[in-house]
Amino acid sequence: MIEVRLECKNVKIEKIANWLSKFGKSFEYKVWEYNNTIYASFKVNSLSNLDELERKLKQNRVEFRFSRINCVLSWWELWRKS
Repeated sequence: MIEVRLECKNVKIEKIANWLSKFGKSFEYKVWEYNNTIYASFKVNSLSNLDELERKLKQNRVEFRFSRINCVLSWWELWRKS
């Protein structure tokens, strides 16, 4: 699981929420606006999902950056590695 924080400008908050909602019904995300910047926090299963979102943002000429990308391991993955 990959935990991501995204910062966007020159886009409406509804568009970001709409794009994130297309990842699936069980997909959880938070979107908020602060000082004319849209922030989104969410988790994805793979880098390919993150690449898909990045492609969509670039196609729509959204000014963005990934301010945080963390790999989150479940207790099962930690136990298997030990």
